[in-house]
Amino acid sequence: MPSDRISGEPGASVTLGRFRRGADGRYRVTAGYVAEDGKARDCLEYSLQRDADGWSVAETTDIWPNCSIATEGTDSYNAVLARVRGDQCVGLWASVGTCGQWMYIGEGLGHGGTIRYFDWNTGLTVAEESCTDVDEGNGPCHFVFGNAGCSPQITETIPCE
Repeated sequence: MPSDRISGEPGASVTLGRFRRGADGRYRVTAGYVAEDGKARDCLEYSLQRDADGWSVAETTDIWPNCSIATEGTDSYNAVLARVRGDQCVGLWASVGTCGQWMYIGEGLGHGGTIRYFDWNTGLTVAEESCTDVDEGNGPCHFVFGNAGCSPQITETIPCE
């Protein structure tokens, strides 16, 4: 969610894990967030139940700091880094570094790419930027969500094969 610049309230990166069935038969999902300014973060597990109107939250459990979202297939810093350093590198190259208060991974596809900014403590995505060499009215690069507002310091460039 981008920042609400009018009110001054920071936006947040929200990561939703996969729905899974618990031993009690209820469906569960983990949701984590990191505020754009990095000052607030949390991780909650929701237990869902079926009722007359559809689905409702039966129980909410604060599971911070043991947030398991990174192990549920979302794009955490460690997952993206392992992918670009391994045999699943996408595109022509990847760059790794820092950007202000965030960790940074950019992936170049030749005609554009994706840049992600991650929280140091949680590894969750706090902002994502999409770039293309075709101007689609947003300019060559635009934030899909969040806004890192920094200049990357590249520490590693990884060629994709």
